[in-house]
Amino acid sequence: MPSSKALALIFLKCAALPIGIACKTVIVAVFKGFWVRLRGRGLNMRRLKYALAMMTWLVSVATPVSAAEPVPRSILILDESAGAAAGPFYAGIVAALRASVNSDPSRQASIFVERLDLSRFRDAAYQDTLTAFLENKYRGKPIGVIVAVGDGALNYTLRLQSESWTQTPVVFTMVDTGAASGVKLPANVTGTTFRLKLPQMVEAAKAVVPNLQSVAIVGDAFEHLVPYRHLQHELPAIAAAGIQITDLPAMPLRYVRRRVADLPARSAIIYTVMYSDGEGTYLAPVEALRRFADAATRPIIVTTESQIGAGGTGGFVVVSSALGQHAASLVMRIFEGESVSTIPITEGNAVRPVFDWRQLDRWNVGESQLPPNSDIRFRQPSAWDQYRWHIGAIAAAVLVQFMLIHWLLYERRRRQQSEAVARNTLVRAGAHESRGNGQ
Repeated sequence: MPSSKALALIFLKCAALPIGIACKTVIVAVFKGFWVRLRGRGLNMRRLKYALAMMTWLVSVATPVSAAEPVPRSILILDESAGAAAGPFYAGIVAALRASVNSDPSRQASIFVERLDLSRFRDAAYQDTLTAFLENKYRGKPIGVIVAVGDGALNYTLRLQSESWTQTPVVFTMVDTGAASGVKLPANVTGTTFRLKLPQMVEAAKAVVPNLQSVAIVGDAFEHLVPYRHLQHELPAIAAAGIQITDLPAMPLRYVRRRVADLPARSAIIYTVMYSDGEGTYLAPVEALRRFADAATRPIIVTTESQIGAGGTGGFVVVSSALGQHAASLVMRIFEGESVSTIPITEGNAVRPVFDWRQLDRWNVGESQLPPNSDIRFRQPSAWDQYRWHIGAIAAAVLVQFMLIHWLLYERRRRQQSEAVARNTLVRAGAHESRGNGQ
């Protein structure tokens, strides 16, 4: 065993080292001391057990200290989308996360973003190549937290974590609640989930179409869309409530255009997402919406924020900025030293009622018909909103002018009355004088 003076020197040297390295240095030094002494006395099972027990105790003492070591302020975002080719939704998540994490100019974090394009490339060979690429690219760059955006990104990140970044905390977002509960997650993985619900979509449809009788569902097949897969189990309850459902899954866009142009009056369209025109061309979901929205003769209920303004009337949509902010709050907690294992996985409030004012005006929908706390986008300002000061100034000038004219007319009438009284007085005075002269 090293002497107390030797241990003191070791501790002084370790004081300048990071906490984790310092603990390892002390453990190694103490173990070496045990080993030298045991070899000098001769090894036996009792002494070996004693040495192993001491090592176990030292590791158990050092472990909580090492856990408190701050992680590097750097983030690797693994986005399952194809970047710009996927439309603005995922970009909105990353932008909100970046803005929230770096809101304090004095405490900036390095942020790296990788677009994985997993909706179009899913085979194992691609993922193997991707893993090798990421390992080489970030070799020597310390990553504090990995953020997985999307169900596909989470599954890939778990694989990557098991092979490469085994100690790096993982935060996920844009993951369906059911999908997250079906995956066995390591202790250093946390995140927030969301849940789209078909009854809420129908509620939004009823708000914009009084006496709703039917809905037409447009999008890729449910089984291919993880965030929408559970909706197929909610269809029977909607049908039992008296709503007729027309499902148009995986139908080529040119046929979708024909169908949505010939829907009955008391109906609405529910759009999930489409990643293809059904004939070999990949599309961003918002681009697919634009390709049939102009032909639709009924309101379109949408499911993501980016679809508002692209032809969608509105609905209970996933708000990308909320997803990014939820992930950023968890990242900041990890940066502050909180253990990932103590941060529970929760369902966030990223699904909110949002509507396009222009579409509401087109379908003559009043704001009072919408769900409570609805966010109305693209509101066109009225003439009063745009020119209230001009209108007020003109009204004030007209009022002043009216009052001035009224005062002038009043003064003119008084003057005329005074002149009439004066003339009458003179006439009476003249008549009186004439009578007096005649007498």
